Amino acid sequence: MRMIDRLVCTLITTSKNICTNVIQEAVIKAGKKERKTPLLLFLTDFGLVDATASEMRGVVASVDDSIRLEDVTHNIRKFDVWEAACRLEQVASSWGPQVVFVAVVDPGVGTGQHSLILRTKQEQYFVGPDNGVLSLVAQKQGIDSIVQIDLERSGLSLCGNYTSSGKELYAKVAARLILSDYKMCSFGEYIESIDTTFGIKRPEINGDILNGIIKSYDAYGNIWTNIDAHLIREYGLMYESQYLITIQYRDNKVFAGRLRYAKTFGNVGFKEQFLFINNYDALSLGTNMGNFMSDNNIECSPYTKITIGRE
Repeated sequence: MRMIDRLVCTLITTSKNICTNVIQEAVIKAGKKERKTPLLLFLTDFGLVDATASEMRGVVASVDDSIRLEDVTHNIRKFDVWEAACRLEQVASSWGPQVVFVAVVDPGVGTGQHSLILRTKQEQYFVGPDNGVLSLVAQKQGIDSIVQIDLERSGLSLCGNYTSSGKELYAKVAARLILSDYKMCSFGEYIESIDTTFGIKRPEINGDILNGIIKSYDAYGNIWTNIDAHLIREYGLMYESQYLITIQYRDNKVFAGRLRYAKTFGNVGFKEQFLFINNYDALSLGTNMGNFMSDNNIECSPYTKITIGRE
């Protein structure tokens, strides 16, 4: 065989091998995409004293044991729907699309309260009671569609036990939703919307006063407002300046004082209370090497209002 012929054959063979490898890699990637492990996360106020949290996992595994299970937390304060809504809103965007959350903080369990499946515009799914627990994440991500769960259509029964809907209803629905390839219509009728406001106003600037609420807190006792960095810039908070702070829970004033606005804990004195921006871009109040929330007996709720004024 002439040299030129050998070269041509070599090029053809090499090209075929490259094409074959590319095709194989594409097939493998497509297969991996199709076989993506479904993910389900739990958020409840059940705690870990008894076995309820583990039982929910068992219910899901009995439907489909290929579902990956994770816990957001089971330590929401008992019956605190507001805290659950805040934590769900906080964590959801850290996970990608096609993720299912089961959120169960349900003081009205066993009553005529409806149950929902929510799909957001970020293509995440949330299963829980229609009591406000899904409201903040719906507001933040936007509502794509909502189904009001119908037990008969879903093929479910509470078996006469009206106090275990976390296990018998929400965990089963979430697992079956994944198994059905996210066909929400299999579980009930579509509804138009849910209340996403909790009856609270958005933060606002009123003259020289910046108004908001004390929304949530962290493990160190720092408290977070619903005032975001954009509104802070609009108001014109300046580092190292002092501001007049008033916090009121319903009709009771629980805090009044001057606080410095600083970048971080290392910029203020030991045990000094101050204002800062947290890692969620929200105005927050904290104590360097202390616990602002417990020291001042602050209740985080939609009824805890904060005002910031200039000296």
